[in-house]
This record gives sequence, C-alpha cells and structure tokens, in this order.
Amino acid sequence: TLGVAGGGTGLATTTAYGVIAAGTTSTGAFQQVSGTGTSGQVLTSNGAGALPTWQTASGGVTKAQAIAYSMTLGF
Repeated sequence: TLGVAGGGTGLATTTAYGVIAAGTTSTGAFQQVSGTGTSGQVLTSNGAGALPTWQTASGGVTKAQAIAYSMTLGF
C-alpha cells in the first residue's frame, strides 16, 4: 500500500469498477464509494464532507440528464 504523500491512494484493495474519492484531508487515504451501483442509478452528492452514494434517479430525470449532472459535479 502506497500512502497519499508518496503518490498512492493509501488503499490496499478496491472493488472492481468502483469509484475512488479523495480522502478527508490532503494527505488522508482515499475512500471507495460503496459498491458500483446498478442499472438506472446515479452517483449523487450528499453534500460537503460526505461520500456520494448510488441512488435511483428520481422521476423526470432522463438518463442523459443524470449523466450531465454527474459530469458537471465531477462524479
């Protein structure tokens, strides 16, 4: 495991195709977002200081809109 200060993530293992988020400090170990989600889910911000989570897209949001939101928010 290579620490963040040395250019690594600080993680020993990850889930295949999982999303990695930066740590809680500039040198803290990275964190993996829970799971990989399922078809129809979008990665949703839970606000500053919280990891995003996979959630079912709410009614009225198209798949294209969900992708645009995710790209805009950097998830």
